[in-house]
Amino acid sequence: MAWLRSVAVAAVLVFFVGGTSLAAEKEDHAGAQTAPSTPQSGETLKEPALPSETAPENGASAPEQLPPKEPVPPLGGTANSGQDGAEAAPGDTDVQRKPETGGDAAESQKRMAGDDPTFVPSGITCAGGRTPCIVDQTAQPLRIITRTATPLYADADEKGTIRSDAVAAFQPAFVFERKDLDFSDPVAPKGWYRVGYTATTPIGWMKAADVMEWRQALLVAFLHPGTGTDRRMPVLQFETREALKEGVVRANDRVGRAKALYDTLSASKKPAGVIATEPPEFIDIDDRFYLMPILEWEAEPRYEDSHYLRIMNAVPGSRAEPGEGTLEDSEVLKEPLRRDGRDIKDLRVDIKFVIDMTGSMQPYIDQVAEAAGKLASRIENGSPGDFAKFGLIGFRDSVEISPGLKWTTKNFTPELVDAGGLRDLLKNGGQPLAADVTSDEWREDVFAGVRLALQSPWSTESNEDGNVRRVVVLIGDASGHEADSAKSSTGMTPEHLRQIANQSNTLISTYYLKDGVAAADWPVGIEQFSILGRNQSSEADGKLGSHEIEVTRIGELSFQFDSIAKVVEELGKLVATGNNRGAKGFAKDGQTLPRSEVPKGVDKDSAEAGVAVIENVFRAAVIEYLGSDGAPGKDFMAWVHDFDLQDSFTQRLEIRVLVSRQIMDNIIRQTQTIYDAMVTAKQARMDFYTALQSVSAQTALGQDVTADATLGEQGFLPKWVSALPYRSEVLGLKPRALAEMSETDKHLFEARLKSKLKSYQDIFNNSGRWIKLDEGGDDLQKVTALPLTLLP
Repeated sequence: MAWLRSVAVAAVLVFFVGGTSLAAEKEDHAGAQTAPSTPQSGETLKEPALPSETAPENGASAPEQLPPKEPVPPLGGTANSGQDGAEAAPGDTDVQRKPETGGDAAESQKRMAGDDPTFVPSGITCAGGRTPCIVDQTAQPLRIITRTATPLYADADEKGTIRSDAVAAFQPAFVFERKDLDFSDPVAPKGWYRVGYTATTPIGWMKAADVMEWRQALLVAFLHPGTGTDRRMPVLQFETREALKEGVVRANDRVGRAKALYDTLSASKKPAGVIATEPPEFIDIDDRFYLMPILEWEAEPRYEDSHYLRIMNAVPGSRAEPGEGTLEDSEVLKEPLRRDGRDIKDLRVDIKFVIDMTGSMQPYIDQVAEAAGKLASRIENGSPGDFAKFGLIGFRDSVEISPGLKWTTKNFTPELVDAGGLRDLLKNGGQPLAADVTSDEWREDVFAGVRLALQSPWSTESNEDGNVRRVVVLIGDASGHEADSAKSSTGMTPEHLRQIANQSNTLISTYYLKDGVAAADWPVGIEQFSILGRNQSSEADGKLGSHEIEVTRIGELSFQFDSIAKVVEELGKLVATGNNRGAKGFAKDGQTLPRSEVPKGVDKDSAEAGVAVIENVFRAAVIEYLGSDGAPGKDFMAWVHDFDLQDSFTQRLEIRVLVSRQIMDNIIRQTQTIYDAMVTAKQARMDFYTALQSVSAQTALGQDVTADATLGEQGFLPKWVSALPYRSEVLGLKPRALAEMSETDKHLFEARLKSKLKSYQDIFNNSGRWIKLDEGGDDLQKVTALPLTLLP
C-alpha cells in the first residue's frame, strides 16, 4: 500500500499549456473573460444537456460549466518510434531551432529497424538551451520525470558541482537540452538533460539514468491474468525492441518461440533477450493506482491494433540498482512465475442485485427472495457477519411513455444491507415489487439500472482498505433500449457501461431469462447481457459472466438463484476460517466450491454451466483481492508487446492516457459541440457542415468550420489525441463526408458519440475516479487513467 501512496503523491504530472501551469493559466483567463465558478472540492459538474433530452428531474439547475480553455495535452509524450520527425544520433545536441537529424536516410532506417541499439528516437526540436525543447508531434514542451534520489548537477559532468543531492522524486521538469544520450543498456542509460522547473530558466543537469522522457502521458495497465487452469502466462519484458519484434512476434514460429522462453523461465533460467516478467501479483489499476509510463511506442502492421511499447517500471522509493528487480537478479529468477497473495480472512464483498421489476418478473423476484432467505440463515451459521453486504436496484422503463410504471429506476438500498435485509426488501411485506402495469413494448431501460448500480454508494471500505470486491448481479427477461432511443434515459451502450465497470473495478454477472412470448428479443438481449458480463477476467480466460435460462425451466431458475447464495456462503466459510490454501485453490487452480446437488428433472449441463458463471465471477474477485497487495518490479526500462505472444488475437496490456479534470472538461465540451451539431442537422433538416458552423458560433469554442478539413485539423478535438496509438473515428472525419453518410451510418455514429459523451460525464462526476497527484494542486489537476478506447 505504501508504494502506491508514494506513486499517487510523487508522480506529480502537473499539466502545462505552452509552459504555463493551469494555475497560471487561470490567472491569464481572469483578465480576459468572466468565467463561471468552477466546482469546489466535493462538488460535481452538472451534465451538459443533450438537445434531445428533457430537463433534469427534481428541478435540477442548469449545467454548470468550467471556464473554456485551449485544448491542453495530458503531458509531454513520445512520438511514434520511427514514424514522425527526423531522428537524432546519440550525442547530438541542438544549437539552433531545427529538427534533430541522424545522418542519411539509409542509416536512419537501419537504426529505426533496431539494428543500432544505441540509437535514440527523437522527434524533438531544441533551441540550444534558450527555451524548452518541443515535441514535434504535439507542439508541446518536452518534459522528464525524475526518479528516486536524483541529483541535480551544475554542468553535464558527474565529477562537477552537485546543486542538490536528491530532488523531489517523480517531479516533472522542462527539458532545455539533450546531450550524449545512449540507451543501449536499458538498465543504465547514459547521457544528460538540461532541465528547469519553469519554461523560462534552466537550473542544471540531470543524468539520463535518473530521469524518464514522457511525451504523451501514456501508461500501461496489465489486464486480468485469468483464473484457474486458464490463467495466462505473465507478460515478458525484453531488453530491446529487436529481440521482441524479430525474435518472437514476427518469427515464423511465434508460438513455439514464446513457449521456449516460458519453458526456460520455468526452469529458473534467464531467457535470451528477456529482462523481466510481469509482476507476480495482479494489481488492478482502477482499484490501486500504479504508474508504468510508456516512453515510446510503435505499431505492428502485421497484427491490427497491436504495438511495441517501451515502458518504465517505476516505483518511487524502490530505485533499482543495475539488474535488481530484473531477471539478472538471482532472487527474482528463482521464482519468476510465483504469485502469492494476502490473507483471505480480510476479504469482504458488496453484491448488488439489479432486477427488472416490470410485471412479468414477479415470479423470479420471489425466487431471488427465497434464495436470499437461505443465504441469510447460512451466513449466520458460518460466515463473518460483515463478510457480505447487499444492494437492490430495480429498473422498469420510461415513465414519460408509461406513467403507470411510477419510476424508471429505484435504489432500495442507499446503504447496503445484510442478507436478511435483502430478503426483507425482496419480500416487501408480501406486496409485489413488480409493476402492476406493463410498458408499451418488451424492451426495458436495463442500462439505467446497471448505471445506477455502478454509481450508487458501495461500502466505505472499498475506498479505504481495498479489501472489498464489488459484484453486480443483473437479472432480467428483456433487452435494453439502444443508445439513441428516446426511451433510453442513459443514452449509453452496453460496451461503455462495461468500460465504466472495469474502471470502477466492478464485476458483473448476468442472467437473461428467455420468455417464449418474446423469442425475437432473445438474440439482442443475450448479446447485451453477454457484453455486460464480459469482465476483464473473461477476456483473459474466455469465460463470460453471463448465462441465459428459459423461463419454463422453473427448477433450473430456482437452482441458479440458490447457487448464487451457495457460492457466497462457501466463500464466506473460507473467509471465516482464514483458509488461504482453499482460497488460492479456488482462485488460481480452478477448484470448485462445494455445490448444491442439481435437482431431478433439471438439465444438469445447463445448470452446472450457470453455476460456473457465478463461480467465475467470484473467482475473479478473489484473485484480484489476493493480488492487490502485490507491487511492480523495481524501476528499469523494457520493451513489451500489448498482445499475447502465443495468441495474436488476445490483448494482455491496456494502453491508457493520464488526463486531468480540466482536460476531461475540454473533451466533454468539444464532443458536446459535435453531438449538438448532429442533432441540430437532423432536427432542422440542414447539412452537418452548416449545423456545425452554427453550433460552434454559439459556443465558447467558436471555431470556423471548413467542409473539407477533418474535425481534428479544425481543432474540434485536442491535437495530442492524434499522436496517440489510437484510431479516432472523429478526428479524421470531414464535415462533408459526414453529411454524405447514409442515414443508417449517421444514426450509428450519433449513437456512439452520445454514449461516449455520457461516459465522460459519468467519469467527470465520479469523485472516486480522480487522484490528486500533487497535494498542492487544485481539483482541476486531479487525474484519471483513461483507456484509449474511451477517447472520441
